[in-house]
Amino acid sequence: MGSVPARITVCVLGPVTAFRDGVSVDLGGPRQRALLASLAVAAPHAVSAAQLLADVWHDVPAPTANALHFAVSKLRRHLDPLRGRGQHGPVVRSGSHYALRVAELDSARFDALVREAHGVRAGSAPSAPDDAAVLLNEALGLWRGEPYQDTAHLAGIVPERTRLDGLYRDASCALVDIDLSRGRAQEALRTAEALVNRYPLDENAWALLARAMYLSGRQADSLAAIRTLRRTLMDELGVDPGALIVELERKILSHEVVDDAVPVPPAPAPEAAVITDEPPKMPPALPVSRSRLIGRAGDLSRVPELLGKHALVTLFGPGGVGKTRLALDVAAGVRIGDGTWFVDLAGVVDESSIVVTVAQTLGVPSVDTPEQLAELIGSRTTYLILDNCEHLVDAAAHLVSVLLTQCPHVRILATSRELLDVDGEFGYEVRPLDHDSAEELFADRAASFDSSWTLMDSDRVSVHRICEGLDGLPLALELAAAQLCVLSEEQIADGLTDRFTLLTEGPRRLGARRRSLMDTVGWSYRSLDDTAASALRALSVFAGSFDIHGAAALLGETEPLRAVETVRALVRRSLLSVVPGTRTRRYVMLQTIKQFAAQQMLPDERERIASEYYAWVVRRATALAAELRGSGARNAVSELFADSAEHRAALTAAVDRGDSHYVLELSGALYWFWYRQGNVSEGLRFLRFGIDGVDRHPIVPKAAHLGRALMGTALLTDLTGDSESALHHSERAWSILHEAGDAAEIAYADSLRAYYRTVCGDHGGAVGIVQRRLEVAGSLGDDWIAASLLMVLGIAQRGGGDSAAPETLRTSVDVGRRCGYRWVPICSLWALAKIAADSNDHRRGLALAREILPILEEDAEVTGWIVTMHTAAAALAQAGRTADAARVLGAARAHGERAGVQADLLDPYGPQEHAAMTAAARTGTFDAYCAEGSGLTREEVNALIMATSPSR
Repeated sequence: MGSVPARITVCVLGPVTAFRDGVSVDLGGPRQRALLASLAVAAPHAVSAAQLLADVWHDVPAPTANALHFAVSKLRRHLDPLRGRGQHGPVVRSGSHYALRVAELDSARFDALVREAHGVRAGSAPSAPDDAAVLLNEALGLWRGEPYQDTAHLAGIVPERTRLDGLYRDASCALVDIDLSRGRAQEALRTAEALVNRYPLDENAWALLARAMYLSGRQADSLAAIRTLRRTLMDELGVDPGALIVELERKILSHEVVDDAVPVPPAPAPEAAVITDEPPKMPPALPVSRSRLIGRAGDLSRVPELLGKHALVTLFGPGGVGKTRLALDVAAGVRIGDGTWFVDLAGVVDESSIVVTVAQTLGVPSVDTPEQLAELIGSRTTYLILDNCEHLVDAAAHLVSVLLTQCPHVRILATSRELLDVDGEFGYEVRPLDHDSAEELFADRAASFDSSWTLMDSDRVSVHRICEGLDGLPLALELAAAQLCVLSEEQIADGLTDRFTLLTEGPRRLGARRRSLMDTVGWSYRSLDDTAASALRALSVFAGSFDIHGAAALLGETEPLRAVETVRALVRRSLLSVVPGTRTRRYVMLQTIKQFAAQQMLPDERERIASEYYAWVVRRATALAAELRGSGARNAVSELFADSAEHRAALTAAVDRGDSHYVLELSGALYWFWYRQGNVSEGLRFLRFGIDGVDRHPIVPKAAHLGRALMGTALLTDLTGDSESALHHSERAWSILHEAGDAAEIAYADSLRAYYRTVCGDHGGAVGIVQRRLEVAGSLGDDWIAASLLMVLGIAQRGGGDSAAPETLRTSVDVGRRCGYRWVPICSLWALAKIAADSNDHRRGLALAREILPILEEDAEVTGWIVTMHTAAAALAQAGRTADAARVLGAARAHGERAGVQADLLDPYGPQEHAAMTAAARTGTFDAYCAEGSGLTREEVNALIMATSPSR
């Protein structure tokens, strides 16, 4: 028979503490306390492991899952060390999520007591005030200090602290109000004084204090309190008190204050002038969501800061990204003036009705112009949320502009799919969720639709596909989760190819425009004019991000700047997003929008756009490839890397339709980029498809296309360690290009075949080829070719034992640097390091490695880095640095395997290097250090090499 489970109580209304059967629990170190706090914030919901790692280990660069598992285990032992086997403990795990399951959480009890008190107070029973007061006193008595007092530094705690603080303020105000209504002015006064000390800018607290003072016979003090508030508000915020304080001051002066709640001013007669109307004392309650807000901690921190600095903040982003929910959660934690007025404009169809809708929300239905509304608000401190402005942009912009101009203390938080574009607006883009948050949201909503649902390991791949395919769009994820009642995770993931049929009939709470994915995206599309709609369809062909040049090509513009206005229109409407952090601006379209736009194409339009797209991809790659061997190489590599999704999409489509000529041309343009990036497997697959296809095709390919593809095949094949095949391909490339007669292409092919001859042992043949070509290289006017030939000559001379090799290699470094062809300095400095290794000069070898590293990093070079590190490992072994040698060797091999590069075959060790590595490998710890190195990042390996002193 198992033991009786302990009663665990967790208290967070003060320092984070826990009790087991009434006895205080030692929680251990600060990490366990922070973990318990993070679990308590989410309770009764589960929180993902990723979120716990981010919150609790915020000070650790890369916390591991093992750290979390150990901390959870330790926390369980502290909370309930006698828990029997099979009993549910205080911290339960479901998949990658953890939840707190305890008998009582004081914050939850506080919340429940306050809500119960408000419900009792709203009743008509004679004892309602007394009963409500008992509940409120019990609730406030739970507080032992500031909530989460010793874990307040955690970012994930901040929203919950704000929420609890707001409940505490409201409960305290309600208690003062009740005490005043029961004639207990002295008790009310003590509570009100504490309130004002805690909330010195809260007008409601000051109003209660002034009333309590007046009803305690201290009229002069009550008026002095109001004067103090007026000075404080002006000094701190630059505003005057609102209508509540103004009216209370008048009543105190005229002795109209009674021991009852301050009454709402009576509604005026219908014929009264509009500008004499006043808003209600308090705004109506904000819409409340019962689901958790996930993945928005940063937004919840940033937006309130912006509201403190800007009169208008507009949350903009695509439909379904969660703008409304974010605005409401921001409002729940922000106190401005008399509260927040929430205006939902989704149902307003006529622009002329927007002012009337706002006025009705404020309780003044007679207002029908922005100017009248502005005159009514005047200098009051007013906080408005204008939700769903996108279909009323012009009218909303005019209204907001008038309010900002004429009302100095108004604050507006707007949500829209496009910016209002008025003076003083700060646009804050609400982006889709990151992947971890997207998975957490999907899991949370799935559990809400089916309480028995848990994320099983077997379903993780499908859930990953769902979250990735839906771009982390919260609405789409909720709609997908709702389908779990009839479909499996795998079926939903597979069904995303027709997501607009799949993702329909979402929860009723989402509203008519968001009940299906088709409704949400379709509404945005229908709001476009013909030019913008046509552009959206054309740009949907891009597989990844694109720049203004790509946009212009698909929009039929010869000058990129002519496409700016159209692109701007789509960005403004959140149908395109600007990729953050791009030096040359790039744009991306969400997969959901992309699929919808593609479905709107007519067949002939689809064919035309595809043809233009494939032609642009080749033109773009060819133009950038031409810059790879000059001073523009760094930028060209960056642009080619950014375009990788387009290369892959265009090549895959060409393979699917059997267009080997297109594959040959595009892969021939990309081979040098693939080689530098170590993209071996994919590059060889496309190159071989193109070459094999044209070899069988009746139409003869252009010699330049075939020759480039063969040179690319030689280079990438060599990275696999097959130098003999690389030599064969380079010889064939030279033969084809020689017949075509392009002198520059022939010269480079000569350098390539000479290099593979020396790799295969024919050093004399290699030297002969290069020397003959160098005699005519000067006439080509391409210094990069001369640099390449000198580099190969130096490597061949080294292989043949020629003492001129170092001088030749240094000359090639100088020529390469002068013309901007940085690959030659990389290779020639590496060859010099090999020469140093031949004579056991490890100091020189490591110094050369340090000289190469900055070039490798600036060019984001992969292949050269792997080979350089492989050589540096031998130099470290020669220096007697066995542990570092093993670490660097392990890193070089691991990074090489990931790229498809065989480091050991590409950089065979010479006799001296081999002897040093063999001696190092005989130590008992070499393999362990090698395994450790396999887990090092490139940055960590670089730091190890750069920290190696030349004297060591």
